[in-house]
Amino acid sequence: APQSALRARGLASGSFELAYERESGAVKGKLDLELAKLDLRVPALDRPIAPARARLATDVAWDGSVLALELRPLELDDLVAKGSLTLDTRSPGRIALDVRLADFEPGRRDRLNPLTLLGMKLATWRRVAEQIEAGTVADAHLVIDVPRTTAGARLSFDAPLPPEAFRLELRARDGIYKPKPETRLENMSGELRIAGNVLEI
Repeated sequence: APQSALRARGLASGSFELAYERESGAVKGKLDLELAKLDLRVPALDRPIAPARARLATDVAWDGSVLALELRPLELDDLVAKGSLTLDTRSPGRIALDVRLADFEPGRRDRLNPLTLLGMKLATWRRVAEQIEAGTVADAHLVIDVPRTTAGARLSFDAPLPPEAFRLELRARDGIYKPKPETRLENMSGELRIAGNVLEI
């Protein structure tokens, strides 16, 4: 892959179909790739993304300024996402994401999942992930629509977020959580919703 601030290593195998439209300059197609030994280094994360299993099946469209992906799905161990991702590279541009996540067990330490990925960026969520011993997260739906140039600050909650910019809904069941060594909360079940800067449990 092109080496830039985002550095990727690994071996890709699979298939792709791409069509170039000469008049518009647009590219459309499909990718279905297995990625072995993936090592993805993102400057904002404190360690590489290195899942044991990685697969990308997507429809792709590129018009020279906007990249649109339809994930069918993206799999990184237990992070399995289906939905759409749009990246507008124009100024100021936007990042838009609307995905549903497969059920996962956040207490598993041996596999990448959505919570451990979030913990690579935010220390608070890393501590939360480390304190979960068991449970299942289900029916997770994530919607993001933020300006590209300020996405990092907004998604880190360092800048205000309107409700339409960030929405997360999920259900959890059979949770075991140890916020302190001497405190153990069991049989935790419930729903979580985030809309902008508002959290409801």
